[in-house]
Amino acid sequence: MGVYRAALPGLLDLLSRLDDATAGGSDGVRPALQVVDDALRAVRGVSGRPYRVPPAPQRSSVDHDGPPLTPAQQREVRRYVDWLRHRDG
Repeated sequence: MGVYRAALPGLLDLLSRLDDATAGGSDGVRPALQVVDDALRAVRGVSGRPYRVPPAPQRSSVDHDGPPLTPAQQREVRRYVDWLRHRDG
């Protein structure tokens, strides 16, 4: 358990940086990591993971004029949409 606890801060930092660096955030990262984890477990012959990550939600798109948005801009737009849903919910 000590090894796990020692590695946890680094893992959390890495996951946070991955979330910031990917356009879809952790919605796309976690299911992809689950696929890799499943493959590694199969190759090593170890039991399956104790839980499953739910599939990534379907995302709708919003058309706009201009150049493609950067990953940071896409995250900002998604946060704004979340706020709109909260406000109007």
